[in-house]
Amino acid sequence: MSKYRKMAGVIALCVCAAVLCTGCRYQFFEQIPVIGKLFKDGQDVKPGYTDSGQYDLPAALKKAKRPESFNENVINKIKKLTPLEESDVIVTEDRYESKDVQSMEIPKNPYEVLAADPDDYAAAAATMLERYFASYLYEDTETIDEPNIPKEKYYSYIEVQWSRPLAGSREEFAVAAAVKIHDVNPEDTIYTEFGEIGNDNAIHCNLTVYGEQAKDYTFNLKGIAQTEDVLNAIEEKFQPVRAEATPVSPDRYKIEGETLSISYDNGGTWKSVPITMDQLFGEDTQTDRISLLSGSYYIAPDKTFFVYGGREKMPVTMIVSEDAGETWTNKEVLDHPGVRRSYAGMSGDGSFIYALMCVDKTMGSEATVLSVSTDMGNTWTAKKPIDDFMTFLVNGFTFFDSMNGMAAVTDHEMLDFKRTKDGGNTWEEVRMDPPAEGWTMVYAPQKENDTWIFYVGQDGYEEMAGVLYKYISTDMGETWENTGRVIL
Repeated sequence: MSKYRKMAGVIALCVCAAVLCTGCRYQFFEQIPVIGKLFKDGQDVKPGYTDSGQYDLPAALKKAKRPESFNENVINKIKKLTPLEESDVIVTEDRYESKDVQSMEIPKNPYEVLAADPDDYAAAAATMLERYFASYLYEDTETIDEPNIPKEKYYSYIEVQWSRPLAGSREEFAVAAAVKIHDVNPEDTIYTEFGEIGNDNAIHCNLTVYGEQAKDYTFNLKGIAQTEDVLNAIEEKFQPVRAEATPVSPDRYKIEGETLSISYDNGGTWKSVPITMDQLFGEDTQTDRISLLSGSYYIAPDKTFFVYGGREKMPVTMIVSEDAGETWTNKEVLDHPGVRRSYAGMSGDGSFIYALMCVDKTMGSEATVLSVSTDMGNTWTAKKPIDDFMTFLVNGFTFFDSMNGMAAVTDHEMLDFKRTKDGGNTWEEVRMDPPAEGWTMVYAPQKENDTWIFYVGQDGYEEMAGVLYKYISTDMGETWENTGRVIL
């Protein structure tokens, strides 16, 4: 596999109208604030709106021409854009101030979408995809007040799991996205032409959006193509990170059906892990069962482990292999039924493995149990809880070496970390002002050479994707510098 086709590790991202939507899922049978706005009592209803003041999307789609898609013309236009390297981190200009889209005039063309922050043009691509598929959903509907949706065109909502710019810039761009079309009729649906149906009765698609900036806070959908076709057409020129609707990390793992498999040779060969999906995910309805929770596993030829359990009759357990997946052993870590999430990993210097269990969650707080093992999980040593007073939720955890570790926690008002300098025996708090209002979601710290790094996202969005603020420390976490916004 050439470096041009190398797939990046996937972060399951529900962008799903991050620019305009009030939530992550786009519901078509409820009021649609994402594309319309309600008028105050006594205010005249404008043309194109229903009596309730709701934007009439079906009527607007009837009058608009669907953008050309899935043809060579779209691919050729994308090829003219400047490609982005696989290793690129795209630094935004931060040119625009965020605005409330509800105060903006809605474009007459339904394929023109409003953006609260035009610097984050990748998020606009999610809304464009929703509009595009809505043109099929509402193809037989004249007005939102009288929906007529044949069963073969029905779906409940569009979910954009992950997106990333592949080429161009804010003015003209190509953005790849992993898309799920939810709750289709599996035996009779038109959407299989865009992707493949999964066990979850959703269509999984890998699509690339071609768009342009029409005005300051408006973007125009110009076309859509299969990401696979885009990559095939520009193999020698294009070096993208591909978004995968069925997540596969080429040198790590994949989940197909009911089987978890791992690879140590960039996806050349795979070995199954003797664990069931019920063990991995339990009854958790928030996971898609095609991607593991970040920070819950470690994969290397000499040491591979996954952590699971923490429910009734299923203790927190680590399944371990020390011979590149040939044999496996289950090792109990903690017998506690109220585990929300477990983090597991190897310290940066390889001196021990760790497991952090987040337990007994209440409203916005939880307790933690931290244990380390120097013999691959045969015995465990308990460390001091990160906080004795349960005032936070943990978002990420890591040990950079045998002594220095950090936990990212939810505060909603400040950037908040818990830090240890003595291997987890004591903890201190690190708090900083957020870079902007609403940007307080801190994700697991990382280390590159001698630089510590963490990213800050917006509350309510999925982790480590889209537009984030990047912070670095060159003095082992004593001081931190905000280096600006990036797109991951």
